[in-house]
Amino acid sequence: MFAFENTMIDSGEFMNKRSQRLRKWMWNNVKDRMLDQFLADNDIQKAIQTYEDRVIRGLVTPFVAADAILNLFSKVKPNKDI
Repeated sequence: MFAFENTMIDSGEFMNKRSQRLRKWMWNNVKDRMLDQFLADNDIQKAIQTYEDRVIRGLVTPFVAADAILNLFSKVKPNKDI
């Protein structure tokens, strides 16, 4: 086990994989926090319910609904604590 670990460290592969993992964790955190902010807004919650119903009834496409909800989200004031 130690031979494998030493080989990975010596070849630089250990740090390469660690860097990739850290980058992935960063982006997962960004996605999670954006989704949390997105779902926490009352106006967006109402829009989600409305557009889900419209999509299910075939009145709008999922793509139109997603665009409308995301456009609403882009108008919400950003959280200055981030």
